[in-house]
Amino acid sequence: METAFWGEINEGIVNIKHSINCQSCFAAGNAIPLKDIFYSEVRLPAVPLFIEDAAQSDEWKNHPIYNRAEFASYIGIPILVKEQLYGIISVCSRTARQYDEFSLEITRLFAQKIEREIEKEIMQRELLEAQTLSSISRMTAAIAHEMRQPLTSADMDLAESLELQPGDVQCRKLVSSARSGLKDALLIIRSMMKVYRGKGKKSSVQIDVNRELDDSIALFGYKSKGVEISREFALETSVDTFGNLSSIFVNLIGNALDALEHSGKLKLGTRLENGNVVVTVEDTGSGIQPGVLNKIFEPEFTTKKTGEGTGLGLWIARQEVERIGGEINVESEVDKYTLFSVTIPISNNR
Repeated sequence: METAFWGEINEGIVNIKHSINCQSCFAAGNAIPLKDIFYSEVRLPAVPLFIEDAAQSDEWKNHPIYNRAEFASYIGIPILVKEQLYGIISVCSRTARQYDEFSLEITRLFAQKIEREIEKEIMQRELLEAQTLSSISRMTAAIAHEMRQPLTSADMDLAESLELQPGDVQCRKLVSSARSGLKDALLIIRSMMKVYRGKGKKSSVQIDVNRELDDSIALFGYKSKGVEISREFALETSVDTFGNLSSIFVNLIGNALDALEHSGKLKLGTRLENGNVVVTVEDTGSGIQPGVLNKIFEPEFTTKKTGEGTGLGLWIARQEVERIGGEINVESEVDKYTLFSVTIPISNNR
């Protein structure tokens, strides 16, 4: 090949990674607008571009590929993995009609090899993340189980102490307060065990979605203080599913309470729609910036401060929703609200 370059695409910009015999503008380390490589008004970036002689087309005479870089012939193949555009591999020539269909096919083979390598890397990363999350889930469930027994014993001891001091009013108040706190702690532990043990059911079971939402919000006793919580639930929300709905709801509710910071409103809703139960989690918090709204379901992406979030919560929620054949959507307006909608099939046949 006479000249060639390979670049990664990020938000309409091609970052040149490698180049062979290219002019300085296409040297490794440079960034070029995607429209300067694919003519966006005429060609879609996902469509291979093959020009035998740019000089023969008035359409291309003013294009940067022909005008600035003086490439007379050109092949451009997009790198697509799971319908996402990752980059472009281009082969260029200053000689018209330098390339034929055989050259185009060879370039396609290069592109396919790159796509396979990217897909392999993605699969390895997802497998590692899944193994890590599975280990965390097992450890959390084990810790919760170990905590439940001593707390239950403490509650029984406190109940017995009331019988030993039947006339001490102050003692009864203190014991009652302590038992109330233990009851909340045991409720949280029960919810935690339900969330982290429920993943990966091999067969579907009947689940009351309203009950799952109530159990999930019980995890956030302290975090929900100061927040006005309302519920608009449908009367019948039973679904037949193998999914772990608690892991979905806990992540959505936890994020909503983080955004509210002990003030504002959290609204939970369920409704029946086209053979599905639709769950909504809406908060009146800070909202999500439009520029990052399409990234929030990506693994390790977070808008929280360092140390305050892993960036995996919404990714986990989406993975679980898609696993049961459902759908999750979000809409938001900065400083006004954020609304997540989860569609769960009433009957799930896997």
